[in-house]
Amino acid sequence: EMGVMLVKTVGAFVPAQIGVEEQGNRMMLELVGVSVAGIWVVVSILRRARQVFWLGFGILMYLLVYRNKKINKTQ
Repeated sequence: EMGVMLVKTVGAFVPAQIGVEEQGNRMMLELVGVSVAGIWVVVSILRRARQVFWLGFGILMYLLVYRNKKINKTQ
């Protein structure tokens, strides 16, 4: 995880870090001896899915809180 974060920091200028995180995953998996080509793709997809999940969860929670504040103001 720390190795991928280091690669992401170096590639911070890339918009949305498209490809940077994936390259970091590939490099770190090769560093620990996992050289199967499909594994880093699966890891990258899982990482992006986790990011999308938490983004959606955060938006949902924001909307619920915003709605509750709006309802409380009208009462």
